[in-house]
Amino acid sequence: MIEGRVVYLPEAYGYMHDGKPLLLASITRHTLIEVNGRKVLMRDDALRAFREHNKLYDYGILVKVKDEAGIMLDLRKVEHPSIKVLYADPAKPWNDPFVHGANSR
Repeated sequence: MIEGRVVYLPEAYGYMHDGKPLLLASITRHTLIEVNGRKVLMRDDALRAFREHNKLYDYGILVKVKDEAGIMLDLRKVEHPSIKVLYADPAKPWNDPFVHGANSR
């Protein structure tokens, strides 16, 4: 579902446990913003780190790479930029956010 600049992404999965189905579902909210001229979707935790501390929580960010889509689009030819394109200094080394927390811009 899309509401303005916010996209709600559902996820659901299930499995059998003791002969009974167990179903789990969630909805994650992402907000469309622009960073360094790039359109990105930021999950709520990443958006909070960005707005409050000017940091990038990389695992909560989706970078838009192409304005058009379709069945004829060759995904091998689509740009696959590093998250570092959002850094103030792209030469700065990347640190894993799971280990070090959000990366400073």
